[in-house]
Amino acid sequence: MAWTSSNQIMTAQSVAGTEILSDAVTLTPGEICNVQVKAVFPNPATDNLYLRLYTSLDNSQWDTEEFRFLGSIAKGDGATKYMTFQVFGVRYFKVGAIRSGSTDTITTDMWEIQDGIDAS
Repeated sequence: MAWTSSNQIMTAQSVAGTEILSDAVTLTPGEICNVQVKAVFPNPATDNLYLRLYTSLDNSQWDTEEFRFLGSIAKGDGATKYMTFQVFGVRYFKVGAIRSGSTDTITTDMWEIQDGIDAS
């Protein structure tokens, strides 16, 4: 197995009113993907950042009604916080970011790095 280089799948997006989705990530059978999310909260902060996982078999039809809840990043006044998780066993995925309330704008970045099967 060998790690790929890190790819940014969301660049400084402002999570305000609606859910923001990352770029699509493609996995091959046996690959594991580590995703890191960076959240920059305003000061003062009142909302948490919720993360959701969306999957697809063909990268065109995304199941937006059924998603996996990945967790949340707790608010912090003026803080920069990180969360890292793994995704595997799916062909394509996107990560959604949405705030818990209706007050804050949370700036969010995401990166992914894959650990693939070495075919040699």
